[in-house]
Amino acid sequence: MIINLLAFLVPLCCAWALVFIVILVSIFKRADLAINTKLLWTFLILVFPIIGLVLYFVQYKDKIVKKLIWFSILTLSLAVIAGATVDYYVFIKPTLPRDLSNEKGIEVSAKDIVKEFQTNESTSNAKYLNKVVEVTGEVIEAKKDQTGKPTVTLKSDDSFSNVFVTLRGDKQLEVKGGSTITVKGILVGFLSDVVINEGVVVKQ
Repeated sequence: MIINLLAFLVPLCCAWALVFIVILVSIFKRADLAINTKLLWTFLILVFPIIGLVLYFVQYKDKIVKKLIWFSILTLSLAVIAGATVDYYVFIKPTLPRDLSNEKGIEVSAKDIVKEFQTNESTSNAKYLNKVVEVTGEVIEAKKDQTGKPTVTLKSDDSFSNVFVTLRGDKQLEVKGGSTITVKGILVGFLSDVVINEGVVVKQ
């Protein structure tokens, strides 16, 4: 949540700073204001930003101020759009379920992929991490985890390291222990087991 807010706060702070700088420069460029008046407006805008800006915009309604108003609205609007864009593509979109139906997965057996990670985890991460894989293997068990999500564990040659798949939907009800299946999903890491999310049984 805090990181999501930062996606908006950073561009908004930059936009506010730009607006303040432009307005303060315009104030000091005005020939119709005494230096004391300029300093007073500068103090009000810096100490009471919103109130100071509103009072300044109300007090002076010439063409320059009108341009500053539109500049401020445009700058802040662009900042909000930039924040929303960053928030969606960096924080929201990666958490959304992906439609894997049209994505071709890397085909590999459960035994081979576990062996690859055990042999060289960094190389395997470069090859598989956050990519779609189609893993074929023997089902050790099919059950639901603590959150109620269906899971399937595929057997490897190492009894302490297998392929753990969290399925989408209730497909685990159709999977039987001892059967050989192919699961398509997104490989998200290696934590003693090779971990796959958004799994779909494509062959059994």
